[in-house]
Amino acid sequence: MKPRCVERAELYARSLSSLYFNCGVWLVGSALTDPDPRDIDLVVPVPVELFLASYADPGETLEAWNEGWAPEPDTGLRRRWARDCGKTNAEGTLFCGRKVDFKTQPECFFKSVFKPRKRIDQPEAP
Repeated sequence: MKPRCVERAELYARSLSSLYFNCGVWLVGSALTDPDPRDIDLVVPVPVELFLASYADPGETLEAWNEGWAPEPDTGLRRRWARDCGKTNAEGTLFCGRKVDFKTQPECFFKSVFKPRKRIDQPEAP
């Protein structure tokens, strides 16, 4: 049986997808396997061009992204990305009733970093 907080995260993911350019919302981490997960890890992989347009200063590239995990500190990319993720973490935590760790990731890093994963922004087929 799926934990209630994960069921709530699936509902929340549908609204997140529309906020983030209809990109998929993926559940990763312990919520996939633990009946009482410590937190809910949600990731939205965003195409690189869209990711840079959303967060980067003119001329900034993904070189500022530290091995796919987070941007280097003290960049416009870092500030805008962290502010966006933090706001969504708070909203998700209130909605899901469990701490939500939300992040957007450039699509190229997501594919190599987050395994296992499950897309949750679409209703499951019966």
